[in-house]
Amino acid sequence: MKQIRIEERQELLNFFHESRRDPRHQHSIWQDIQAKNIYSEEFLQQKMEYIHNNPVADKGWIFDDRADYEYSSARFYDRGEIPLIPVDDIRDFLGY
Repeated sequence: MKQIRIEERQELLNFFHESRRDPRHQHSIWQDIQAKNIYSEEFLQQKMEYIHNNPVADKGWIFDDRADYEYSSARFYDRGEIPLIPVDDIRDFLGY
């Protein structure tokens, strides 16, 4: 953002101002992290489902199946494929 201000890219500054995700900032792209403590197995499963379904929730993405997104751990859980980014299998922690 600093470079955009330096270059006085007004069209981008206007865009980031109009679409800002955090009202505390004049220009913003990302939402602040909304970390939550995992307090139950059900809550953990709910958050994993949300993360896995996120790439297919927005119709702008090209994926019909959540496991098609190559960076998703859904590939590991849904298909048993080795992920590009290593994950810990939470089923081990949950005793599955």
